[in-house]
Amino acid sequence: MSASRLIRWVEKRLFDRRAESVVSALPGSLGRDDNNIFSLHELEGYADIDVVSFDFFDTLFFREHLCMEQVFAKTAQLGASLVDAPRDEVFRALVAARGYGSFQLKRQMQARGDGDEPALSAIFERALVPFLDDPEERARIAARLVELETGIELRNLVPNREAAAVLRNLKLLGRKVIVVSDMYLPAASLARVLEASGLAEHVDDLVVSSEYGITKNSGELFEVVAKRCGVPRKRVLHVGDNWINDCIRPRERGFRSVHYYNHDQENVVRLAQGMHGLPRPGTVRKDELRRDFDLAARKPLASLDAVVGQVIAPAAALFVHDVLQRALRKRSSHVFFLTRDGTIFREIAEAMVAAAPELYPLEAKFCTLATSRATGALLGFSPEDSDYLYITTEYLSEVTFSFARFRRIFGITDEEFHALPEATRSHIDWLGDGMGIDGFRDLYWDYDDFRRLVQSAAHRKTALTMDYLEQEGLFEARNPLLVDIGYSGTWGKQISPALEKRERLGDPVPAEIGFEFFATNRFYVGNVQRMHPAITMGPGRILDHRRTDLALTCLNYAWLEPFFLDPTLGKLDGFVREGGRIRAEFRDPAFSMAEKARIEGLRHALVGRCAQFAADLMRKEGTVEELRRLVQDRLVDLVAFPKRSEVAAVNSLAHERGMETVKAQEIAPHFYPNNFRAKIDYLMMNDHWVQGSLSRSGMGLANRALAWYFARTRADFEDWKP
Repeated sequence: MSASRLIRWVEKRLFDRRAESVVSALPGSLGRDDNNIFSLHELEGYADIDVVSFDFFDTLFFREHLCMEQVFAKTAQLGASLVDAPRDEVFRALVAARGYGSFQLKRQMQARGDGDEPALSAIFERALVPFLDDPEERARIAARLVELETGIELRNLVPNREAAAVLRNLKLLGRKVIVVSDMYLPAASLARVLEASGLAEHVDDLVVSSEYGITKNSGELFEVVAKRCGVPRKRVLHVGDNWINDCIRPRERGFRSVHYYNHDQENVVRLAQGMHGLPRPGTVRKDELRRDFDLAARKPLASLDAVVGQVIAPAAALFVHDVLQRALRKRSSHVFFLTRDGTIFREIAEAMVAAAPELYPLEAKFCTLATSRATGALLGFSPEDSDYLYITTEYLSEVTFSFARFRRIFGITDEEFHALPEATRSHIDWLGDGMGIDGFRDLYWDYDDFRRLVQSAAHRKTALTMDYLEQEGLFEARNPLLVDIGYSGTWGKQISPALEKRERLGDPVPAEIGFEFFATNRFYVGNVQRMHPAITMGPGRILDHRRTDLALTCLNYAWLEPFFLDPTLGKLDGFVREGGRIRAEFRDPAFSMAEKARIEGLRHALVGRCAQFAADLMRKEGTVEELRRLVQDRLVDLVAFPKRSEVAAVNSLAHERGMETVKAQEIAPHFYPNNFRAKIDYLMMNDHWVQGSLSRSGMGLANRALAWYFARTRADFEDWKP
């Protein structure tokens, strides 16, 4: 037995023993007397009453997943991202506010004679004072935190199985039904819970302590109940699970009352609270999170569905969660999803917002933005730089320079070329299609007609690209975010001169343009140094190049792109004007109908799983940071050290590569070990999944050596533009 397995076994045994002590300490059932009822149906037999008043929590509704302390912690965990401040500090402040902070507000209210129940929004506003100076901004964030906690409770609460039938029968008997609760949430939040559960139609009135600043515990809230009922107090029966608040206090105010005791449910609540208080050893905590969020364990994944559902989709959901949270903090007006690999994140974002609107109360508009390195290259062109044209042609075509490819990339038509003087065309013919950079440089500077033609064609295409970006709202957006699968520093560098030109002309430019990446793997530091100051760019949210094992995982994106590639779009050829609009023009995708249908089915499954993940964030214990670490570690296992079954699953997808000429190819091809180093170089240069090919070829042990070599030879990368 390995050391890690032994540690896992010992930690689980210790935790199980602690859990058994919690279970053994649960109390037995109560005896029956006139003060207690054990079923809500017993209320139907009470005579001489006109109104039945119900407690809300642990009487009509029970918390299914999270106990009250866990709800508070979940609100603080998710809500900390709403504030542009260190998350740990905001989290601690929000958690502390639910203890001493709320008690202090309560004592201040009592001293002023204003009641004893502070509103939840007031508790949050007070906690946010160290982080937000603007009172209006504090009130706005506090209101969002209240909405967030409402959403958490809404997903966590389940109605008493007897409630619907009992309320309906009481109404048939002519009774008025009201709900009375000591609750920090506003009445509107509880009304949403009643509506969602189908009980609202049976409830005549709702009285919540936070609306009046007084509680059942003080007895004052029952004075409000007496006024709103409109009947003698002896004809009002209140029922609830708390002996003091729901039995003694109403009797002191002249009401009839009865104690509701659901032994099984009471023990469920006590068990949840007791288990929450137990410290979790590391392996036990990880196993619980994997089970609750349906994440992959360390054992091999045997199917593509398992890879998508338990690894790729949770990773995508966490990435989009980070994007949406940043959009909230920055109050971004637009989130742009870049073609082709970034468009799926728009579908995921829309699904996650629909699944958890309280978690993502966005003001931003979601837009698809057609971009490519080819169209971006035009934005960086300067008439004084002839070498840029030559180098860019080779960069985009991924082969040596060709004059024909140069004309195609920069939009010089046959008609324009043949309109050149005979002497110019003759010189071009003499230089040949594969002319060197010196010859091209002389052609550009010695022949004015050729230089004017190139500048005119480049300007035409550049103006069309700029008009498209302006049409889509990029330049007038407030703190826009640009979302892509991986590093788009090239495009960020390419658009920088255009931003500078707009500033010189007095045209609007966003104060901040934030790039958000799922992964970062290869960098050109010179790009960052040539970016406009408005552009911010950091490492990948999921695969971060600063962590060696994650950088190893994304040596390239051959294994990743097939999960996210849009099967409806081919290569971006450019833009065309149609009427008063500019349309992005894409080639037809290279996939067969069967491949396209399979990829679309995969995308639907991935998007649906991400929506479920967002809902689980609201109703299950576990922080985003914990889940991110689990997902990252499993991605490392899947990609850097894959099992043969996992390679077979991923290899069943279609993969495209190339900028100028796009072609389909196998993700992880099989190869033989002769001439080993040359074949590894070939896999890297041709965008294949290196580790997958090694594993498929029976050389999985070589992946350990590759990881060892990579860790000792890679350069340390720093975060660029946070």
